[in-house]
Amino acid sequence: CYENILNDDPENINARLALADLHLYLGELEGAIGELEEILDVAPDRADVYNLLGKLYLKQSDFNSVITLLETAFESGVKDTILAEMLAGAYVEKNRVEEAISLYKDLLVANPNNKNYFRILGELQVRINRVDEAARSFCSMLDLDAPSISEVIYKLEELKKKESGNIFVKEVLTDAYIKAIMPAKAVSELGEILSLDENRLDRVISKFKEILDKYPDEPAALKALARAFIKKRSYSEAVNEYIKLTRYSDDHLNDAVAGLKDILSIFPGQAHAHESLGDAYLKLARIEEALLEYLEVLKLNSSAVKTIIEKCQRITKENPNMILAHQVLGQSYVLINDASSAIEEAEFMIYLDKNYAPAHQIMGDAYMKAGSPHKAQASYATAISIDPNNILNPGHI
Repeated sequence: CYENILNDDPENINARLALADLHLYLGELEGAIGELEEILDVAPDRADVYNLLGKLYLKQSDFNSVITLLETAFESGVKDTILAEMLAGAYVEKNRVEEAISLYKDLLVANPNNKNYFRILGELQVRINRVDEAARSFCSMLDLDAPSISEVIYKLEELKKKESGNIFVKEVLTDAYIKAIMPAKAVSELGEILSLDENRLDRVISKFKEILDKYPDEPAALKALARAFIKKRSYSEAVNEYIKLTRYSDDHLNDAVAGLKDILSIFPGQAHAHESLGDAYLKLARIEEALLEYLEVLKLNSSAVKTIIEKCQRITKENPNMILAHQVLGQSYVLINDASSAIEEAEFMIYLDKNYAPAHQIMGDAYMKAGSPHKAQASYATAISIDPNNILNPGHI
C-alpha cells in the first residue's frame, strides 16, 4: 500500500514516515533508516526526521553517522536543542571532548538557566583537565539551584583532590562552604590558600570578615582572622578578635591566651594585648597572672587606669588579702593623683606583709603626690633596704 503511494508520489513524506514506522515494527532497522534518509533528501529541514534517524544510528552505536548527520543538519540551518544534545553526546563517545564543550557552551547561550548543561560542561572540562573552568561551571549550578549545594561541594572537593594546590578551586570551594553553613571548613580552605600564597593576605582577611558577618561567633574564623592580622602586623585588630573569642565562648580562652601571648612576644609594648590577656587570665581564675598583666598596662597606658581600678576592686572584694591586687590598686591611685587612696592601699599591704617592698614604694610615691617629700624619702629608703636590686626609682609612675 505505502509502496504504491510512493511509486505515484516519491516525495510523499507522510507515506515514507509511515513506512519507516512499519519497518521498525517489523524489526527492520536498515529499512527504516533508508526511508528516513530518503525523506531528508527531499526535506533537509525536518528536525523531527533528523531526531528519529539519529536515534536509530545511536541504537547501532554508529556515532560517526550520528555526527555526520547532525553536522549536516546544523550546516543546513536546522536549529534544535535536542539535536544539539545528541550531537554533543556523540562527540563525547568519540572522545571529541573539545567539540562537545563548544556545543554545550552554545546551548547555554540559548538556555542560560539549564543547570544540567553546566553539570555536563563541568564534567567534560574535568576530562581534559580544565580544572578552573570546571569549577566555574559547577559554581554556576549553585547559582541556579541552591539545593544542589551538596552535589556542587562534592564535585569541587573532587577537583581539589585532582589539583591540591589550585587556589582558584579553593576559593570557589570556600564560597560553597559559606553558603552551605560550613564556616569551619571555609576557614580551613582560606588557611590553605594563605599557606600557598601570602600575597593574598588582604583577600583572605576580607573573606574571614565575610564569614564572621554571617557567623559572628564562629571560633575558627575569629582565631584565623586574629592570626591573619598578626601576619599583617595589625596587632590592635588581632587583639580585638581574641577579645571576641573570649566573649563568645569560655571553651576557647586558652586559645585566646596563646594568641595574645604571641602578639606580646612580637610587640611587648601592646598595652591593649596586656589588658586583654589579663582579662582572659581572670576568666580562667588565674588571678595573679591577670594582675601582673594589669601592672604592665599601668606602665604602658595611663588612660586605662579607671578600668584597671574597677577590675581590681572586684578582685579584692572576693580576695581581700591578695596583696598583689592591692599593689595594682595602689599604683593606679598614684597615677590618678589620689594620694589618700594610694596610702590606704600601701598601709594595708604593709599590714599584710611589712617586708613587701612595693608597698613602701607606693607609699613613697603617694607621699610625693601629697607634697610630703620627707615622708616619701623615708618610704623609699625602707623599700630599698628590703629589695635593693628590684626597687623602681622614686616617682616611677
